[in-house]
Amino acid sequence: MSGLTSFLTSPATFVYVIPGFIITWIRSQFLSGRITSNSSSLLYYLFVSFVYNAIVQVFIKDFQFIDFNICWFTVIVLVPVVTGILLGIEAQKEWTYKFLRYFRLNPIHPIETAWDKKFRNMNEKWIIIRLKNGNTFGGDYDYRSFSSSDPKERDIYINKDLQH
Repeated sequence: MSGLTSFLTSPATFVYVIPGFIITWIRSQFLSGRITSNSSSLLYYLFVSFVYNAIVQVFIKDFQFIDFNICWFTVIVLVPVVTGILLGIEAQKEWTYKFLRYFRLNPIHPIETAWDKKFRNMNEKWIIIRLKNGNTFGGDYDYRSFSSSDPKERDIYINKDLQH
């Protein structure tokens, strides 16, 4: 355990964990579900950082004319933030998924549930909800309304509830 603790407090953490964490966290802000807090997360961050660093190493020689601190801030923080944003947008637009489906490949869909897909980018609409007990209610679901992406608690808030 002391080996892991010394690794997490070393400068290597900034190179081998932080970029993966930043990329993953920023990307998760665009999707349903959030970062898991289990023991495999560190391995996932290491993997993402490894891929990221392999790509960045091709371009890092071009940063040698810039101040050392600016270079490392750019490589460790700024570029991972931009990468996370781009990957989040890509996941929302489903470009990779659509590309693979075009070639008749069947990848796992990036959106976890039909609920999340329906409510993810829903424009203002009138909705009617039927509860398990048979009661129904409706309302105007607009940008101020909310639907939870937590798989255990499927909450929905309709900003303009109109009883009928």
